Amino acid sequence: MSIQYKHPAWLNTVKQGYDRLRGKYRSPSVNWLRPSGGNASQMIQVAQQCLSQGHDYVEFMLHSSEFMPGGSPTFKDEAAIEGLYQDLEVLFSWLSDKTVGMTLAEFYQYKKN
Repeated sequence: MSIQYKHPAWLNTVKQGYDRLRGKYRSPSVNWLRPSGGNASQMIQVAQQCLSQGHDYVEFMLHSSEFMPGGSPTFKDEAAIEGLYQDLEVLFSWLSDKTVGMTLAEFYQYKKN
């Protein structure tokens, strides 16, 4: 899954140090290339940052149940599913001239050759 840290490395270090003092452990906060309802611009930003950092892929994932109303807590009804489709349309339109869609097996073959 393509991710980008929400905060700079120095801030993540400070936050994790503070958490350790309190006896807790949390991973740094991240933005995922994953729809959460109305976050098309955030997903584009994650993809853009990954590509500009020289990554040769962006990885997107969505469970098939999330395409059904009530299939996930995020997309509870028809309106939320319609919003999901709109976000995906915006994201994939932006990605279309910058990337090539492929499965993990196809990517393996691409990297192998």
